[in-house]
Amino acid sequence: MFHVRQQIPVAIRIDKGPVIRDQGLRHLEAMRAIVPGGGLTASLLNDLATGQRVVIQVGHERGNIRVNGSAAAIKDFRQRI
Repeated sequence: MFHVRQQIPVAIRIDKGPVIRDQGLRHLEAMRAIVPGGGLTASLLNDLATGQRVVIQVGHERGNIRVNGSAAAIKDFRQRI
């Protein structure tokens, strides 16, 4: 998707939890990449580890991803960092 503004609204919901809203920043070198703002990353890993499905909306585009089984990957990620 093409955006002319540097900030793009981002919303994430895991399962039927609350919608987390923030502004993403368009990565200037990779026009399609989104770098989330601070509000999206605070408890996201905890919720993803126990969730089944995540819905992500960036600008006007929306999609969903099944994340069941991600707890082991998140645990490994945390150990590595």
